[in-house]
Amino acid sequence: MGQDIHFSQYRMAPLLLNPAQAGFSYSKARFTANHRSQWRSVTVPFNTFSVAGDFKVFQDRRASHIVGAGLYAWHDRAGDSRFGTTSAGANLSYHQALNEYGNHYLGLGAAFSYNDRSYDYSELVFGNQFNGKVFDPDLPSGETFINQGFVFYDLNVGMHWFYRPVPDLAFDAGAVWSHINRPPQSMLNDNNIRLDRKLSLYFNAEILTPNKRTYSPGILFFRQGTYTEILAGTMIGLEELRGGYYLSNFKAGLFLRPVDAAIFIFQFDYDDVTFGLSYDVNYSGLRAASNFRGGFEVSLRYLMQQKQRRRPGSIPCPDPF
Repeated sequence: MGQDIHFSQYRMAPLLLNPAQAGFSYSKARFTANHRSQWRSVTVPFNTFSVAGDFKVFQDRRASHIVGAGLYAWHDRAGDSRFGTTSAGANLSYHQALNEYGNHYLGLGAAFSYNDRSYDYSELVFGNQFNGKVFDPDLPSGETFINQGFVFYDLNVGMHWFYRPVPDLAFDAGAVWSHINRPPQSMLNDNNIRLDRKLSLYFNAEILTPNKRTYSPGILFFRQGTYTEILAGTMIGLEELRGGYYLSNFKAGLFLRPVDAAIFIFQFDYDDVTFGLSYDVNYSGLRAASNFRGGFEVSLRYLMQQKQRRRPGSIPCPDPF
């Protein structure tokens, strides 16, 4: 009944955050990659990798109706036992314009995934393998392992709202209900041990000031079983920062995960590619062991731009941030 994987740079993993975000981009297609390494100073690090891609399946001439789809995969591995999960899934979404100006949308989406969870008990040690003087790996552990893994299927649904009332101001928000089918999680074939459902809520804004400074505040809320996670902060950047090499839009930000960590994030664009780096500085009660070190994260996003073919009277597709 543990928590899901999570990325501090949640805006750089839109398909993992909300299936309703699939295909909702001004680009022809969008590709993302994320890597997180956590608790290296405490134990064997927890490593998470993810890749995803999404695109528009259909969009009418006035962008009143948008159908999007996406594919994603991630792998998570933790601890001495290499306890890990490999997941592959597909997203499908539909977005409806709420006005005729192409700046206000409401979307719904669903995701279905195949998951494989396993561990390697040969890397574990037990008290029975201590011979009175030293550890002897040839001694029997005294433990019985029924299996080393299992497969389960998962279903998530979400809603995404986007509104840009003026060119210099935009909002988006969403709600996601994950693990609707509560898939079994027991290594001992106990059908009563199931993954807790999770509620995700988020709200983001983008504010462009007259001096070309961009502020991007956001808040993210997770509730899964008895666990709650809140992430809040803002990114600050320059709208244009060009040096002749397609380099633009450098951003830096600070987010807080209350009673756990402060997260420093840096992002910059190079042509149609966005790079992100972040580090979680742990200040919870675990800091005695972590020495204020938490998790390092790197992300990448590539937007495949579509050809600009404007027709008289046409409305461009939405420009979410």
